[in-house]
Amino acid sequence: MTTLVVDGLTVEFRGPDGPVRVVDDVSFELSAGETLGVAGESGSGKSVTMLAMLGLIRDAGAVVTGRVLFDGQDLLALPENRLRDYRGDRVAMIFQDPMTSLNPVYRVGWQIAEQIRRHRRIGARAARRRAAELLELVGIPSPGARARDYPHQFSGGMRQRVMIAMALSCEPDVLIADEPTTALDVSVQAQILRIIRDLGTRTGTGVIMITHDLGVLAGIASRVQVMYAGRIVEQAPTARLFARPRHPYTIGLLGSIPRLDLPRPARLPSIEGLPPLAADLGPGCAFAPRCREAEDLCLRHRPTLLPTAGTGPPDHLDACLLRHSPLPDEKRTA
Repeated sequence: MTTLVVDGLTVEFRGPDGPVRVVDDVSFELSAGETLGVAGESGSGKSVTMLAMLGLIRDAGAVVTGRVLFDGQDLLALPENRLRDYRGDRVAMIFQDPMTSLNPVYRVGWQIAEQIRRHRRIGARAARRRAAELLELVGIPSPGARARDYPHQFSGGMRQRVMIAMALSCEPDVLIADEPTTALDVSVQAQILRIIRDLGTRTGTGVIMITHDLGVLAGIASRVQVMYAGRIVEQAPTARLFARPRHPYTIGLLGSIPRLDLPRPARLPSIEGLPPLAADLGPGCAFAPRCREAEDLCLRHRPTLLPTAGTGPPDHLDACLLRHSPLPDEKRTA
């Protein structure tokens, strides 16, 4: 059953020379119990996409268009007071920077309990007890005592666990996890990923996992979409994307990961250049200036996310002109 449908989501910010599009016509679906991985370099639009979905972009110059359908209700069309009923309850998010997401003047247990009481008919004592249980679930020792501490009394990794506990507090239908394991050591990372995976299995929660770590996605995601310059450039079931990547950007990302089953190279492959600024994007493929396969037509025509012509299943999509047929109405250069 499809829980979430994102259709044509676009985010623009006001710039000195006009609107700057940082998320460009992003569309995808998330089913109950599914884990969708979102990968890409910093600045590719991953976090902005998710913040826009929840109405959390507060910039007065921002324009968000498209639809975000949750159980048939367009979240972007809701007034703020009704959207609050969804946020934290049915759709929750683990934010990337816990130090700026937690209120420094309130104890962490109070902050978790506040969210529980906002969305559940439960007394203050029961909410505090539930908060301590959640802190124990994410591996914080002496959870009853630590619930009475303030955010500055926790390490960065411990604060991240508090954020995860808060996001899990109401057992949401959709959980957006923005780099949830960045500040955690490997053993705790495995524990947190297991908790998130079990949540989907036990309650049918759909998970969107944002991370730079493709190894994490390989172990938890059933489907992966790769973003670049605010656009989705490839989307496929995880095993197929890792085994047969199509877009040159995805190939470059996977090629830069060390392989233990192959001879050690003298130097790891890398993608030359830097991601472009949103204000500097031209009419063609955003990746073309860094792509070793690019041809002249790539600089003039924007590719569409489509199945590779005649060579693959329909659920493996990529946005590369050189993989599609027919090509635009001009001949490819030799």
